Amino acid sequence: MAVCFTPGQVGASGRIVQEYSAYVETVVQEHYCLKTGGCFKFTRPSNGGTEFFDEPTKTTRCRFLGEFLKAHHPGLDVDFVVQACEARKKAVDPDDEDDEPFPVPDIITHRPTRKEVYEIKPRNAAGRKDAKDKLDRFLGMTDFLSATVPTTRYQRGTLYRPDESFVLYDAPITVFGQVKVVLHVVGEGQGVILHEICVESLLTSPEAKLAIKIVLGILFLVLLRRGLRGAPVGAPTPALAWSSPLEQGVGRNRPNAPRDVRYVQVMLNESRRLDGVAAIGVDGLVGPETIGAVEDFQTAVTGIVDGAVDVGGPAINALERSHADALVAAMTLSDVDGFDLSALTGYPPVDEELPGDVNAIAQEYIDTVHARA
Repeated sequence: MAVCFTPGQVGASGRIVQEYSAYVETVVQEHYCLKTGGCFKFTRPSNGGTEFFDEPTKTTRCRFLGEFLKAHHPGLDVDFVVQACEARKKAVDPDDEDDEPFPVPDIITHRPTRKEVYEIKPRNAAGRKDAKDKLDRFLGMTDFLSATVPTTRYQRGTLYRPDESFVLYDAPITVFGQVKVVLHVVGEGQGVILHEICVESLLTSPEAKLAIKIVLGILFLVLLRRGLRGAPVGAPTPALAWSSPLEQGVGRNRPNAPRDVRYVQVMLNESRRLDGVAAIGVDGLVGPETIGAVEDFQTAVTGIVDGAVDVGGPAINALERSHADALVAAMTLSDVDGFDLSALTGYPPVDEELPGDVNAIAQEYIDTVHARA
């Protein structure tokens, strides 16, 4: 049975949640087009497109929305809409329930037989309320405009009612075994599209939350490496970094503390699994089998063959790095292979603090592997 959460519920940082939300909205928009018979996406300068998606452009969100509405309602005072929107991007008084930000829906369709709006939010009580409230405000605004331009009336979307899962990750994660993590998108009520992250594996709630955090960190790196997200301004492409939890040396003529030995054995087995080689025993004991496995790895990777894995040495660094690289490589995102995710490139470069958030997840994971060895 699946265990599901929103990104905020698993303890992911606000920066990671923001990146993930952009990915989700882009996937949902592509799926929307697939399931509703195709889209003629509105772009600037106005191409007369029938689908508006709230995504980055070379102008403000308010101007982009105003231009879309103007394209389909020539009598509309677009400057009035844009100025009202710009003046109320955020609520001035958060304690005043009537003082609300200007509504820009995630999806608007304007076709002769269908004029619908949709909002995408996390699947929790706050997300449901926020989506409904935003749609109510937008429809209230267009009803107001219809007094002078009758064509501006829209309705909450009914055609697109998804209940779809997109695989984010389906591969072994050392401390948990085979883990399948999916993005689940579901339509709840008219125009409301909610999303959650589900683990379809037999994990406890804390384990599932950590697995999801790991997958969110990997997703960021995959999008970055595919050129769909821009590196922080003035910074090199981020790479995973962590401090090894190995406390003492393992192998020939080393202290061989049982937990450290098991940790190295686990790491060796992950490398051997990827190479199609039989696993060694994970028993916390150093004998010919473990030393031989260390030497095999050193021969293949580090070139320094002494049968020992030292703290801060090339063997443990290479073992942990190959382990992390394998986790990242296992994310294929094959469920969205046919989707155009290029809209993600329009977002500003990632926050300079975000790589640190991802490294914190990597540290939590590698520490967990050691603690559970």
